[in-house]
Amino acid sequence: MSKRAAVAIRQNADVVELNIVPLLDFQSEDGCPMQVEVKKYTNNECENFKVIPATRDELISFSVFLGTCHSFIQPIKHEIVPGQYVVATRIPDELINLKFSTEKDLQEALFDPQIKSSISVNVSVSSTFAFEVLINQVLGREISEVPDLKMHQRQFASVA
Repeated sequence: MSKRAAVAIRQNADVVELNIVPLLDFQSEDGCPMQVEVKKYTNNECENFKVIPATRDELISFSVFLGTCHSFIQPIKHEIVPGQYVVATRIPDELINLKFSTEKDLQEALFDPQIKSSISVNVSVSSTFAFEVLINQVLGREISEVPDLKMHQRQFASVA
């Protein structure tokens, strides 16, 4: 495959869904741990990446990363939770490649087949902003009031 063909393939945004699910039915003072899942849809397949339960502070940090990752020319890496990372790389045509990965030691220690080693998704810059807003809404950090904020699960599907 030529370099030009490889670049052309990478320039298409993927259909991506971001799910955030609280793991407890009640809220404590510090909030409850939440499960973040990234789903990538291609043809008739769905590939997913689960982040081990994250705290409120880890999710706030992740949302800030998603909202700002488009502004860096060089790839940047962010630790979502200890042992799981996301690397954002800007690619042409207003797209961002997000590569989520789990350290091998953590994956082996958890021995959970749902914890994947990595997934790579291409999303639009506007989708990264939408993901940031979604996380902030789930955490109750938005500026305007959203009446249906008490939902048990939130999700956003991204299509460029």
